[in-house]
Amino acid sequence: MGMAPSFCHYLPVPLDEQMKEGGPRRSWLWLMVGFVMAGLIIALSIFMVKYYSEACQNGLELERQCQNVTQLLKKQLIQAKEESLAAETRADTCNQSVGKLKAQELQLQARVRELERELTKLNQTLQETLTKLERPRTKNTQTTPASSKAIIVLQVSTPLLLLSLSLAFLQL
Repeated sequence: MGMAPSFCHYLPVPLDEQMKEGGPRRSWLWLMVGFVMAGLIIALSIFMVKYYSEACQNGLELERQCQNVTQLLKKQLIQAKEESLAAETRADTCNQSVGKLKAQELQLQARVRELERELTKLNQTLQETLTKLERPRTKNTQTTPASSKAIIVLQVSTPLLLLSLSLAFLQL
């Protein structure tokens, strides 16, 4: 523990000499930093000129227009889908209505057949009644005016009966 070795001992160097020693290195370093900065500034200015050039502005405007058209087309597509869904709903409703109308038509056809059978029975009954009324008339050689009026009433009432049945059918 004593003294420091003599070969590690430095002599003090004046500050002026230190500045002179680092001077050329520092000047090259500052020169390089200056070139890099100038390159960055030039590159940035070229980029800005290109960015704000007329062609670039036109391209940006076209891009905005395309985005607007795309948005409009999306809205129209959504609207078309909604209208298609509404049309499908209406078609389903129409199909259900057609089904109901067909069922009603079948019921009406069955009712018509029933009324036709009933009309046939009534016509047969009418014919039988007319036949019964004709028999006494042929037995009596003299016809009374009252019995001839009854036959005329029955003959007139047959078309009226058919007419009323037809009207009843139409009201169904």
